[in-house]
Amino acid sequence: MRYSLYSDMRALLRKTSGEHMIYFTSDQHFGHTNIIKYCNRPFEFSREGTLKCDEFIREKYCSVVKEDDIVFFLGDVALYKNPERNRIRALIKSLPGQKILLLGNHDHDKNNFYLSCGFLEVRYYLQFGEYFMCHYPLTDEEEQNRRVVELRKLYTLGGCKVLIHGHTHDDSPPDEEGIKRINVCVDNPQTGFMPVKVEGIPEQQIIEYVNSIKTSS
Repeated sequence: MRYSLYSDMRALLRKTSGEHMIYFTSDQHFGHTNIIKYCNRPFEFSREGTLKCDEFIREKYCSVVKEDDIVFFLGDVALYKNPERNRIRALIKSLPGQKILLLGNHDHDKNNFYLSCGFLEVRYYLQFGEYFMCHYPLTDEEEQNRRVVELRKLYTLGGCKVLIHGHTHDDSPPDEEGIKRINVCVDNPQTGFMPVKVEGIPEQQIIEYVNSIKTSS
């Protein structure tokens, strides 16, 4: 089980066949100037630098994702002040793909805003078989966070083995008994600021789930 970037040959062959691709990403922090400093992103610490950073991540995203692909955003998609709201909406809406948002600790707007950005659904977590998806890595260090405690219980009760997450802006926290962690944060060096595929996920189940959302909306 590993990351599988779009540059790998099998992904290219599947892409040309017209088959759906399923991607995971998190922590874009669109509109958030301080993230440039916190994560040492290669941009000027200024309003202009923020706009360039946003565009850089948008371009990286669009180099991978096509309109029919499925993309799970695992939280902290944007952190912005109110005057930026319309720009952020237009930016996220311009991102191709069938997008689903799993809320992070910085996603403070109402669900209706995120739906207006083009997300098909807004939730806190999802489970497909033994794969659990949420914003947090569910480490012991986060036990003071009640939502993390709830999510960890759901992970255990669901009999999960693999956690796909964001929140950690570097390499993934170490695995522990019963939890294989996969960190899809754009700042994780393994992702290269791009959405990534994860091998072994139940793709047909995910496609059916996304189709059911579109049918019911």
